[in-house]
Amino acid sequence: MKSNPSYFDFIFNNQFQMNFSMKKLCTLLALVLCLVFTQSAMAVNAPAKTADVKTEVVKKEMTKKESRQLKKQQRKAERLQKRIAKFEKKMEKRSARGNDDSKKWMKFWLIGWALGLLLPIIGLVIGTSSGGFGIAGVLFILGSLAWLFGTISLIVWLVKKVS
Repeated sequence: MKSNPSYFDFIFNNQFQMNFSMKKLCTLLALVLCLVFTQSAMAVNAPAKTADVKTEVVKKEMTKKESRQLKKQQRKAERLQKRIAKFEKKMEKRSARGNDDSKKWMKFWLIGWALGLLLPIIGLVIGTSSGGFGIAGVLFILGSLAWLFGTISLIVWLVKKVS
């Protein structure tokens, strides 16, 4: 008589099958890696041997088109140098000033929250006195957007203040 397989037999068989498949997977992975690395090693080309050839530099007259292109490139390079000089000057002024942008963001934060508080109050007053929802609704939306802008400015201000 054959008895039913026990729980331990079931677990042992499944673990054996999983280990066996993991061994196959590891072997397959190792073979693929070996194949890839040997192919890439074979693909590296050694520098080709070249015959000793003497090269001569030959001066030739530039055509009008080439001289125009050269002048155009020189003008572009000069303009670029002027722009870089202006930018460097601007950055020097900014660094001499202290480069404190955190005060700007604090102002945005306070203005945004003030508008976020005042606009809904004004909208509430207009909405209750005139009975119209149009202007009051617009003021409520603008107030919530101002509040959002103020909150984002607060986050930026805190990040700049800490760093």
